[in-house]
Amino acid sequence: MGADLELAWHHANATATTRKRIIRAVIREIVVAIEDDHIKMLVHWQGGDHTALSVRKNKAGHHRWGAPPDIEDLIRALARQLPDRAIASLLNRLGKTTGRLNGWTQSRVCTFRNQHDIAVYKKDERSERGEYTLQETAAKLGLRPMTVLRMIRAGDLKAEQYCKGTPWIIRHEDKVLLATNDSHGVLRNTDMYCRDALSNGRLCQSPWRSKSSSPLIFASKSSSEG
Repeated sequence: MGADLELAWHHANATATTRKRIIRAVIREIVVAIEDDHIKMLVHWQGGDHTALSVRKNKAGHHRWGAPPDIEDLIRALARQLPDRAIASLLNRLGKTTGRLNGWTQSRVCTFRNQHDIAVYKKDERSERGEYTLQETAAKLGLRPMTVLRMIRAGDLKAEQYCKGTPWIIRHEDKVLLATNDSHGVLRNTDMYCRDALSNGRLCQSPWRSKSSSPLIFASKSSSEG
């Protein structure tokens, strides 16, 4: 029977009752002990051999419908950047699903966080750590978000992104370093554009500045004298 055990177990006509009889025929007993977060098992076979097995215990909230491990890491990272509603929206855009293959909602993200001991996002916690999104950085530098993105891709502005599709995070010290050194020349180009506008008495609206930035208006010498 030992040689044909696998065939007997997987046979098309094998029922649950048949498999139970096979188990009783080959196994004398199984000794189980729980050690920390593992379940230790010692299988005593009828022939006198022994087999030691060890499996990890499921944590609270972990079951066969649990989300993939990468989801936990992703939500853990996003929870330090975004509130639950924004996390749910981002997960859906990335094509991520729950363990039951459902879409994400604010309540599902909240439940997942609580089950995995992930702290909720607190308003302004990013700014307290000196971290800014791409849009926030663009607003502070007076540039368009696409300009800042080009600077990140060119390596002129350091930024971090957990994975494709998640927010870019720029640290305050890197933003200050850019404004100080401006190796890319974008900020200097903005000043040059305005100096040229001043000399010609034109409206100074840098092409790098965002639409929300207030334009700088200069009057020519002739108009001011008149």
